[in-house]
Amino acid sequence: IITGCVILVIAICFYCCLRLLKRSGIRELGYHKTKYERSKNILNEACPVCLEDFMAKESVLVSLCHHAFHDSCLLPWLRENNKCPLCKTGIGAATEHTPLTSTI
Repeated sequence: IITGCVILVIAICFYCCLRLLKRSGIRELGYHKTKYERSKNILNEACPVCLEDFMAKESVLVSLCHHAFHDSCLLPWLRENNKCPLCKTGIGAATEHTPLTSTI
């Protein structure tokens, strides 16, 4: 019984660590998870990948360029690309998202 309890505790800890790593990995890629609301600073009302409209309070990933995506649509894209699927803005360090200033 003790061995079973120890295995259960280890499994729960492992699951929690994996969820934490997944969340921090998404943030590191330049996205944050939020609940969709029209009034928020999100440029699109539908997911550009699957073309489905976002529902109120639906969980979405929002990029630094303010484009929103379903996480199930965006995560496969991010495994292969480091750019926003919609505007091709580079994802990563904050300096990549700041506009270039003209030196004329």
